[in-house]
Amino acid sequence: MINFDLNELGQLGSMLSGIATCIAVFVAWKAKNEWFSENHFQLKNQLVSNMLDVYMKGVKYCEFQYSISGLTIQAIQTCYKNGEEFKIPEEWEKQAVKNLQDFDNELQRLIKQSLIVESLNNNKHKDLTNRIVTCSNRAIHLLQYTNLTNSEFNIDTVEKWENRYSICLDGKMDFEEAMRLEIKSISNDLLGMSLNFEWLNLDTNFISIEQFLDIDTKSVN
Repeated sequence: MINFDLNELGQLGSMLSGIATCIAVFVAWKAKNEWFSENHFQLKNQLVSNMLDVYMKGVKYCEFQYSISGLTIQAIQTCYKNGEEFKIPEEWEKQAVKNLQDFDNELQRLIKQSLIVESLNNNKHKDLTNRIVTCSNRAIHLLQYTNLTNSEFNIDTVEKWENRYSICLDGKMDFEEAMRLEIKSISNDLLGMSLNFEWLNLDTNFISIEQFLDIDTKSVN
């Protein structure tokens, strides 16, 4: 006959209960850790994706700016030869204002997202937001050229518009190159993956001013 010591059984039960509690805590911790890791990865992945969106919009809006300058130069010269006056279309100015507002809104959302990623990384990438802002400011500098209809349009101002064209073209190329480098670098830092822009097939070539216009021209006063 086997004799059971109730005290020993109680101790064994307590020990098993303690082990079960430890296992439950470990499983819960592991699940929570895996959730945070997955959620954090998704946040970082979304950040890089949104950087690509800001990059595409920045390139398009900067191209719109230097396209305006180029078309204005041609129009002034043509009108001068024909003895006509040139007036820049109001929808161009409205589009320029909309582009600036849209880019600024997208950038603000991107900055908020980058600050969250920085905080979750325990400031491991504490310069992340600053790098994004530094690149984006190159585009904002050009997009602030919104006062178009009040400018002078005569043969004497061609040189001014040629200078503006050069500034916009160089600025667009600077933004494009700097943002590409930062996207590649940040993607590598956060995800361990370097992006190949050629594989992404990002179309930033525009052949007509109409491709830049997405406002309702009927609403132009």
